[in-house]
Amino acid sequence: AVAEGSQVVVVAAGPGGVGTRTRLGFSGLEVASMVDAAALLGGRPVVAVRYSGADARARHRGVSDHTAASLWAAARRATVAVPRGEAPTVQPIAAHHALVEVDVPDVAALLAEHDLEVDTMGRSPADDPDFFRWAGAAGVAAAQLAGSGG
Repeated sequence: AVAEGSQVVVVAAGPGGVGTRTRLGFSGLEVASMVDAAALLGGRPVVAVRYSGADARARHRGVSDHTAASLWAAARRATVAVPRGEAPTVQPIAAHHALVEVDVPDVAALLAEHDLEVDTMGRSPADDPDFFRWAGAAGVAAAQLAGSGG
């Protein structure tokens, strides 16, 4: 539920995906519905791109095939944040959504400063810095939108 007056609401696909090994047969496709619902409610959806430089699966290196499929399936326009200088060439993103390049702080240092240990698929920020940098880009973009009132 979206609380009235909220500046930012964070939603994400839950951990552990179920899939059929087809382009659109995976539970994370719910990201498209979240984008559409946020836009229909007057919000500005910001999508965190799942990006990895360390995943053993080729389809999850670079921009994940799941991110690309979810953005392709979204009917509404979303802001897709990318670290400055790393704009992807994935067609569904560039064609239908607003790519925003942002400066991303050192995510590993921020986590350490707040005594937080976070991993993705068992990989730390040191093991897969790209994942954390791209996730951080979404946080920066959301903060900028909230700060601008837009």
